[in-house]
Amino acid sequence: MDPEEKYRRDRAIIYLLTYAGLRVDKLSNSKLTDFDMELRRIRILGKGRKLRTVPISNTLWQELYDWLIFRAEQKRNPQPSSARRT
Repeated sequence: MDPEEKYRRDRAIIYLLTYAGLRVDKLSNSKLTDFDMELRRIRILGKGRKLRTVPISNTLWQELYDWLIFRAEQKRNPQPSSARRT
């Protein structure tokens, strides 16, 4: 993972922890399908397997949107590994 990708991923994680009030274990168990960017909410499976939704603020939405766009571009145009030598 290149430094830019790691920085953007870590930044999105910090924003999720801060702006959505998620605990680390809830975030680590989340799937991409738990994030509804259109309705701006996150589905969280809580205690007792109870499902709740958390609204996504404008600040968090923009950060997640930027991360998802960057991630999609990286998958479309993968960078050659610097570990490979010719």
